[in-house]
Amino acid sequence: MEKGNGPFVGLRVGAPSCVRPVGTLENAVLLARQVQDVELVFWDCPEGCNLPGPEEISGLRRLGEEAGLSYTVHLPSEARLGSVQETERLGALDQCLRWMDLCRPLEPFAWVLHLCGDERGRIPSRDGARWQDRCSRSLEALCAAAERPRDLCAETLDYDFAWAGELVEEHGLGVCLDVGHLVAGGWDVEASLKRWLDRTKVLHLHGVRRGEDHVSLSWLAPEVRRQVWSALDRDPRPRVGTLEVFTPEDLEDSLRVLAADRAPRGSRKGGEDLDFS
Repeated sequence: MEKGNGPFVGLRVGAPSCVRPVGTLENAVLLARQVQDVELVFWDCPEGCNLPGPEEISGLRRLGEEAGLSYTVHLPSEARLGSVQETERLGALDQCLRWMDLCRPLEPFAWVLHLCGDERGRIPSRDGARWQDRCSRSLEALCAAAERPRDLCAETLDYDFAWAGELVEEHGLGVCLDVGHLVAGGWDVEASLKRWLDRTKVLHLHGVRRGEDHVSLSWLAPEVRRQVWSALDRDPRPRVGTLEVFTPEDLEDSLRVLAADRAPRGSRKGGEDLDFS
């Protein structure tokens, strides 16, 4: 698959900015040869910080203009925007707002957001209504910062997304449909596509291998891949499809799988035809 020719009308194939053990800008320069979007993944914790300074942001902006590259920004993945502790909730909100201010010059296609639950599992909280209320207060500020609420995309995590879905509809958000998370959690991918694809600006695509996600797309069952490709063919509006893997080998293998899945009928080695109608 050529870098400039996406496999679906409207879909920009992407990859994370930490595929290789180099800086964000260096990763983006290398990824620009392979993909059309870079998911900017940052961290700021006691173990280290990779938040870019103004010079690196300027470099990313120039690269985007020269290479036709777009950006999605993954906001802090552990930000507890629905925390029962008000100081923690406000701290998480402040961190998200600071990252948005930092990356605003890049004019991101979307901001990817984790609405982390109070606990892991099938439900986000033992008091779901209060968790939703706390998340809603955080989302009011984030929506104002995003300018277009649909650009703020709530990601499918481990819990039943219906809990976050009520907030998505209340605030007019977009969705980041993480297919690997759905598979890992045992959720119905086809039903999720039917319910949420019209709001989905970003898809995260990766495999699940013996309980470990974010591995090559080759570990995502062919039937699930067919469900995703068929849904995208039926609804070809502009989106980003991030191959959310974190090694060069997994990225290259995922691109190979994507290209093979989308090859014209009869052109696959071994004579296997896949029907995506």
